[in-house]
Amino acid sequence: MLNQSLFVYQRSCRRAATLNNFAVSTTRYKSTCPITGTNQTVLSGDNNSNTVKLQNIPKLPLLGSFVPQHSGVDKFDLSKTYDWWLSNNKKFGNFYSIGFVGMGKGLLGTTYVLTDPDEYMKVLRKEGQHPFGAVMTEWPIIKYYKDGGTKPGCSAGYALFATQGEEWKRIRRFMQTDLLSPDAAKGYLPAMIKACEVASRGAPSHAKSINDYTAQCSFDMFSGLVFGEFPGLAGGGDKDEQDVTFCKSSVTAIELIVPMLVDPSERILNMLGIKSKSYSTFLENFNVARDIALEKVER
Repeated sequence: MLNQSLFVYQRSCRRAATLNNFAVSTTRYKSTCPITGTNQTVLSGDNNSNTVKLQNIPKLPLLGSFVPQHSGVDKFDLSKTYDWWLSNNKKFGNFYSIGFVGMGKGLLGTTYVLTDPDEYMKVLRKEGQHPFGAVMTEWPIIKYYKDGGTKPGCSAGYALFATQGEEWKRIRRFMQTDLLSPDAAKGYLPAMIKACEVASRGAPSHAKSINDYTAQCSFDMFSGLVFGEFPGLAGGGDKDEQDVTFCKSSVTAIELIVPMLVDPSERILNMLGIKSKSYSTFLENFNVARDIALEKVER
């Protein structure tokens, strides 16, 4: 229960970053698969209408499409990810392959981006009972849970992030039934309403720290739903130091994930079994957040 609840909080307070802006497709359409397709590859409906052509962006081994002079893609800037994805959409359309080393396939980091919602519905319908999710590319979290071994929640965390089989399905079904089902969601309303009221009052005092503010909003709601207590961090009043530490540690750890994913050197160090400075910082802060969560559960 702890692991699943912490997972929900961590995903809710995460910055609007790269992985939340695109969908990766490995689904086969008719006789052509996007993974092995050429420029003529298309996604098409049963009536062969409204086809979407695949555009292949140039890629380099280990660098992907992150060399603007070679690929034509704008320089990647984590502080302007929305602008970056919008620029790609304008240049390459609604369906293209891009080299995203650390997340995509092979040395080129081949990743397929589909931004047409009507077309992506076809992907969702063909995924089956064990779909692929972008979280499966987040190797820092996967490594964390794998290395955690028998620690509380680590086996479930590994199943959620690294697998697509029956164990993933079992954990996911538990989350959907006990945490995310419509019946369960009805019980969340009082805490959600209170969190929104407090967050509205505290918004002016967080004008220069919006990232901390959104994390505190998420934590207020999360604590009310899962722990039955309301810390009121986003309100700007008195704050419990442990709650503040939990938020800061979670945000610090989560913010490091995308930079590690897009840095080829991080991937290489991980393959060699070497913990980089970024991963060590991620590990330290993730452990702090989990320890505080465990303490709350055991109260």
